[in-house]
Amino acid sequence: MNKFYQFLIVTFLLAGCKTEKQNLTQITYQPTSVDNTIAPDDSLTNLVKPYKEKLDKKMNQVLSSTSIDLVIWGGVNTLGNFVCDATKEYVENHTDTKVDICLMNNGGLRSNIFKGDITTRHIYKLMPFDNQLITIKLKGELMLGLINMVAKNKEATSGLVVKLNKDEIVEAKINGTDFDPHKEYTILTSDYLYHGGDNMTFLENGTGFMDHELMIRDVLLEYCKSKPNGIIVDNKPRIIE
Repeated sequence: MNKFYQFLIVTFLLAGCKTEKQNLTQITYQPTSVDNTIAPDDSLTNLVKPYKEKLDKKMNQVLSSTSIDLVIWGGVNTLGNFVCDATKEYVENHTDTKVDICLMNNGGLRSNIFKGDITTRHIYKLMPFDNQLITIKLKGELMLGLINMVAKNKEATSGLVVKLNKDEIVEAKINGTDFDPHKEYTILTSDYLYHGGDNMTFLENGTGFMDHELMIRDVLLEYCKSKPNGIIVDNKPRIIE
């Protein structure tokens, strides 16, 4: 067959396959309640069972213990103290970085840990995100911005203690020494906060950015494993009113 006619035949066939444009005119829906009145599907339950048992064994592994409740609200932020102290200690012990302040946002700490054993499940519930640890250097106005943000939102910190009088900052000490606006401080925090999370946009103006390629959750897991006889948590307030 002549190539020209072959081309025409293919062209006509393709034209005949053209899809007519469809317009959406109505949407209907039917709500379906998902609760304990729905009978479990035995075949699906049996399919999932071996995987669930394997996961439960891992998640229920006891790593350490705490003699006090680790909570954010209702008094001292013992949960924030634990997370910040643990990550600060771990980074200083496993990298060449000397940290002045560790900063975490309370909104990123998703679950309290009450007095007793600390399991892998507790740490995953506390830190379900894959946030990484980074360090930056701040001084002057940027450090004042950090201190003011911590004081205003009562954020979790390690190395920083702020005293307030009717919401006014009257004292800020970093590792026991008065804050010096001319000094450069190394801040350990999450990549989430560094990129402006919780309105901490000023952090991106810091210098010496370093991604330690350590997930906060993994650091907390390793820290707890290293304390089989129990963790010791500072229960003193770091925002003093």
